[in-house]
Amino acid sequence: MIAVPQFAEMSIPEQAHYLWDNGDYLLSRQGETSTAVLYAVDNFFVEVRYDDETGAITEIVSIDSVVRLEAYLKAVSLRGLFV
Repeated sequence: MIAVPQFAEMSIPEQAHYLWDNGDYLLSRQGETSTAVLYAVDNFFVEVRYDDETGAITEIVSIDSVVRLEAYLKAVSLRGLFV
């Protein structure tokens, strides 16, 4: 298990490899030219941005602020959880 500072020091390929091995996909959201995918890894969240045209990773960001998570709230549905 690693912490945010250790993850942030890794190169993008190292971060991607660590995510694929240890992260859990949560959800994604569509932007104008990119897709952002949210993962839970260890005790923090990570957002991976992909270029829609090429499929290449353009950015990997460890999330340490609730503000950045708010963008995903629209995609979360509680429908079906309550009977």
